[in-house]
Amino acid sequence: MAMRSILWLSGGIVVAVLLFVAVPLLRTGESLKGKTRHQLLVVEELLNRWHAIHSDFPENAAQLLTIIDTSIPDVARNRLLLDGWGHPMIYRHPSTHKGCDYDLYSVGPNGLDDGEGKDDIPTDDTGVVPGCRGHGP
Repeated sequence: MAMRSILWLSGGIVVAVLLFVAVPLLRTGESLKGKTRHQLLVVEELLNRWHAIHSDFPENAAQLLTIIDTSIPDVARNRLLLDGWGHPMIYRHPSTHKGCDYDLYSVGPNGLDDGEGKDDIPTDDTGVVPGCRGHGP
């Protein structure tokens, strides 16, 4: 019985180690895109919090870092403003689009701000890039 438990435990450890090593290697473009969409939603929530506090949006995305808990290391806070490929997210206030308060999107895997119809990633699934959010008319 003890031998069976040891084999089961050692098998579990092997599986855990394999998952720990293999999962990062399996990060495909789609998983990076999903991570990027998640990061965009987090930044969007921070923008909403900023707006609730200041009744306006920040001039630049770096200002958002001031409302994040300072016990979180700067390296982790700064990563928040990077997409899955390590490129800075694009944030513009005021927006370049009518009726929007700001633009927020990722430049995607190629790292180029090449606009709609390319690989840029908006904040939602509409396919409209840049992701436009607003309290406009």
